[in-house]
Amino acid sequence: MAEDLATAAEHLMAAKMFSLASCVMLFYDIVLTFGDEVEKIWKQRFTGATVLWCLNRYLSPLGYIVIIVSFHAPWPKNVCSHYVLYPEILKIFTASVIGVIFILRLYSIYSRNTYVLLFFTTLLMVELGVKIWAFTDGTMLTLPPELVGCILVGKSSVGDRFVYTWVAELVFDTAVFLATFYRAVFLYRTAEAGAALGLLRIIMRDGVMYFAAIFASNLVTVLLFVSAPADLKAVNASFSTLITSLMVSRLMLNLRREALRRKPILDFRISSQAGGWGNEARFEPMTSSWALEPERTTTSRTFGDSLIGNLGASVTTWGDNDDDDTLLGPGDEGPRTELELNPVRSGVMVHVTEE
Repeated sequence: MAEDLATAAEHLMAAKMFSLASCVMLFYDIVLTFGDEVEKIWKQRFTGATVLWCLNRYLSPLGYIVIIVSFHAPWPKNVCSHYVLYPEILKIFTASVIGVIFILRLYSIYSRNTYVLLFFTTLLMVELGVKIWAFTDGTMLTLPPELVGCILVGKSSVGDRFVYTWVAELVFDTAVFLATFYRAVFLYRTAEAGAALGLLRIIMRDGVMYFAAIFASNLVTVLLFVSAPADLKAVNASFSTLITSLMVSRLMLNLRREALRRKPILDFRISSQAGGWGNEARFEPMTSSWALEPERTTTSRTFGDSLIGNLGASVTTWGDNDDDDTLLGPGDEGPRTELELNPVRSGVMVHVTEE
């Protein structure tokens, strides 16, 4: 009996310390990247993407403060029984936010394809439905009187039903990764020099890193729920949720950093003396429309731009059809004859106008 109690206490302490370490990891990353957050997020135009950033960045750590307290506070059983599903309700909200972020990213790199948007939105709804169904099988872990902690486990044997919450997440993440990787490779191969190659590299790099980290974490969680003792089944659940939030925050910062980094390659103008015939030569770079445009007026932005910001902007490569109006400066007015010449060097298009 004493040996069993000692083992249970050891397992419980391991679960508590691992969850606390996971939470500290996320707070430490927030401190490390706070300077980038101010520059890349808060000093830029406020959009729906900013709201998604706030929810992903701060909902998980603030919510997990309560979870860490529940692991260490001597809550009565009646209090724990009412609270025990809170971590999984928080998980549904965080999974929804992260799912929306990745759907918008897919929507972007697939040139705002409605079918892609509908398919992955449906897949996200299925994932959330499975999570809700699985969470109803959750209950609090029964501990000896000498030990404290309000910890969620599955009711059924070896948590067969409860484990599907992470299985559903594995399926969604795998589908997002495959779709992202396929499209990024396609765009990278078909784009010419000067197109949004830096952005595509970031999408592929972050996609692989995100998938590897989250897939491994969720797989470990699934295996623990299937094979570990009852008091260790949920030991990796906190880490799985928090590392997902951390990786998505890093991904959003990397995308915003690349968007801010992209500058015009060349802007050269020639004009004759006033009162005579004038020829104006404009050299316009072929850039991604993810690039932020602070000078753009509010009236020229679409509702979608205001809602999702550069998260949902389509990635423009050399082969895309560009609207000629976007090649004109904000002050260019009046009728003119337009002539497009062949590129004089990679990444630069010469746009000649005659007035």
